[in-house]
Amino acid sequence: MRFIPYFLMFFVSHQALATNDTTRVLFIGNSFTYYNNMPDLFKAMADAGGKLCSVSMYAPGGVSVGDISQGSMAHSANPAVYSLIRSKKWDYLVLQDNQGRFVLDSATFPSSSLVKAGHIKIMDSLHFYNSCAKMILFAGWGVQNGQPPYGNTGIEMIKRILVNYRVLNDSMHEVIAPIGEAWMKAINQMPSTNLWDADQTHPSLAGSYLTSAVLYASIFNAAVSSNSFQSTLSGGIALPMRHYADSVVFSSFNHTRYNLVGNQFPSISYVAGNLTVLGNYSQVNWYLNGTYIITGPSIPTALLGQYTAVVKDVSGCKIKTCAFTLSPTSLSEQKSDLAFLMYPNPAKEHLHLSINTSQQASGKEIFNCEIYNPLGELIIKEDVNTSTFDINLSNLPTGLYFLKLKQGSSILIKRFLKGN
Repeated sequence: MRFIPYFLMFFVSHQALATNDTTRVLFIGNSFTYYNNMPDLFKAMADAGGKLCSVSMYAPGGVSVGDISQGSMAHSANPAVYSLIRSKKWDYLVLQDNQGRFVLDSATFPSSSLVKAGHIKIMDSLHFYNSCAKMILFAGWGVQNGQPPYGNTGIEMIKRILVNYRVLNDSMHEVIAPIGEAWMKAINQMPSTNLWDADQTHPSLAGSYLTSAVLYASIFNAAVSSNSFQSTLSGGIALPMRHYADSVVFSSFNHTRYNLVGNQFPSISYVAGNLTVLGNYSQVNWYLNGTYIITGPSIPTALLGQYTAVVKDVSGCKIKTCAFTLSPTSLSEQKSDLAFLMYPNPAKEHLHLSINTSQQASGKEIFNCEIYNPLGELIIKEDVNTSTFDINLSNLPTGLYFLKLKQGSSILIKRFLKGN
């Protein structure tokens, strides 16, 4: 069965600053991958999230991983694919097969396509050139209105695809990106937003954006909901899409079901002003906002920002840690007699503050107001002497921010969202 039409071959590569902290991702697929330049969306999310990343894509239209009829054009038989795999030490390979190969009954793959053998062959090649690399399996979607007997609706087809990717992974033990899980959430909760293009097969921009959000959360093991990148989508569409991605990737049930636990990152501990990587690792290289700063088992922190480390495990593989953001919320908050109303939240053009404090009667109400982004970078700073005022947010991109309000020794910190 084939429901993905052929398109011209499309290849693109983007390079980031070559450092040990750069995550290198190779996308191999077909038009489901190159529609709307999905790897570009992923790269833009990585940039907005402060992740150093380079991506390359090989996506000839209509090509599958192991279709026998495609001969040497099938990915697992194509010398160009293996040349690309050995061209660089990739950290991740996102492999997207023709999703029609996954819509038969449970544990059933078409005899005309070497689905298991083809995936394993590509995985073995990836691991031969980098034993530390991980494969990301693209568990996506089918046609919008179903294709009986392989599902009467788009959701029924997605469920079949998800089941058979789990069957495939019994032989591979790699990471499944639960793209279809996020699509089902969006279909049910935002029915007016069409994830399919006009042909009812390929993704709309919203569908590609949601797909890239799931891949971002799966690969970086980091929440994408606070990411500021929304492409040309409205905030009312992009923000829920990012929340759906987080909800499926970080669900404890899905974490095991799709082997997302196989892409776990070491954590960073912050105690008494020092950062330390939890676990038994060697050669710890520290980065602040993506820039290398020092090598050592632990470091004292003085600057606000996003800290990560690249460590070696017992197998000699380099692993990136979870990010630790030293922001105003990392500081010890003091008890305060400040009490204030902050609205609206999410805010659009302005954030309104109304403050009540016991010191107002003495005429000493000088308020220091600061706004930080999630990386701990100071974005806005205002000193005011009135208990009711507005902060102009019109120049801020959408996303999560922290408001720090101080008067004398009294400090309060609140989170808020900037929307469209």
